[in-house]
Amino acid sequence: MGAAKALLTRVGSFLALSCLVVVAGCSASVQPPTTPGNPSPSGAADPQIVQDARTAGADASQIAILKKGDVSYADYESAVNLALTCMRKAGIDVLPPQRTDRTGLPQLNYGWSSQVTGMTEEQATALGDDCLKRYSQFVEMQYQTQPSSIEAMEKYFVKFRPAVVACIRKNGGTVKDEPTREEAIQASNPVEDRSGVDCFEKAGVSKS
Repeated sequence: MGAAKALLTRVGSFLALSCLVVVAGCSASVQPPTTPGNPSPSGAADPQIVQDARTAGADASQIAILKKGDVSYADYESAVNLALTCMRKAGIDVLPPQRTDRTGLPQLNYGWSSQVTGMTEEQATALGDDCLKRYSQFVEMQYQTQPSSIEAMEKYFVKFRPAVVACIRKNGGTVKDEPTREEAIQASNPVEDRSGVDCFEKAGVSKS
């Protein structure tokens, strides 16, 4: 892809958004539903997410995965690939998905170009977002927020916790001695906003 193209990059459906090779600017990406509901017990389908997916026009393949309850990595990967195939068929350049394990939960980094011949940047972005809604957005959300995934990320975080806590305190933040992963994220965010120091990155782990 040329350097003059704006690329939207993602980690999962909604947990992170950044821009790469941005010359023409970066458009906002699709956001999670406003009422995703509370995580269902492990193994149980979340009826709210299923309903939100139907309301948003999700494809039958996405609904079928959501109805299973816990989303496996294989189903998550399949849903993402369907969304990216949808974009390619629409003429959008896509960054091939690459697996990352920096949270303790395997996830896919992927992106697409918002510069498409014959479309405005807004039209191309909306088209990409529509592919996500149809094929992967709700599966990705369920995969990242289901109890088994939260447990995996929490367990992975333990070995990085001392370094994260030390960094937060060194940079003027307040945090208890043994915070949960979410508590550490909440304590580190003001530090990053104020100083620019991402204590999770410095410790070698990712927030999302």
